[in-house]
Amino acid sequence: MNSLTKATIATAAGVALFLGGAGSLALWNDSASLGSSGSITDGQLTIAADGTWNTSGPAKWVPGDCVTYTATVDIVAQGDNLHSQLSINPASITDDAELLSVVDIEMTVGDVTGGSLTETGAGTDVYTVVADNAAGTITADVTATLSLPATVSGLTAQGQSASLGDLALLRQQV
Repeated sequence: MNSLTKATIATAAGVALFLGGAGSLALWNDSASLGSSGSITDGQLTIAADGTWNTSGPAKWVPGDCVTYTATVDIVAQGDNLHSQLSINPASITDDAELLSVVDIEMTVGDVTGGSLTETGAGTDVYTVVADNAAGTITADVTATLSLPATVSGLTAQGQSASLGDLALLRQQV
């Protein structure tokens, strides 16, 4: 095949590809408004705690010792289909893993206004949150107790420390 024939075939192929692609650039389209009456409003899931650690706890713990944190907790739970829980986040306590592995953490709920906090099961320390008002506001007295069980024996966790300053209540949607 001579070069003129090759050039003619290549030109014809290029024109065919160009014309075939040109048709795909001219697709028709249209849109329609869905109206102005639809809207959404987000709910809210927040928590704030104002409390104190008891100062009568020991400076150097031994098995059987404990310390408590008591707080008034304000919860906002707004949402038509919002299902949420309140618990203590054990991962918020930092430092020595060996000591943290033997510390018991328990949460109890006292007076509640504006809704209910119901334990999900005996001894779970996880509470289902239900607001009774349209504002979704709940106030509750919450106590966190951290203890070194009397059953800890041997050299387990001796001379270790853990920072309790970052202990956090966890509020999460379920």
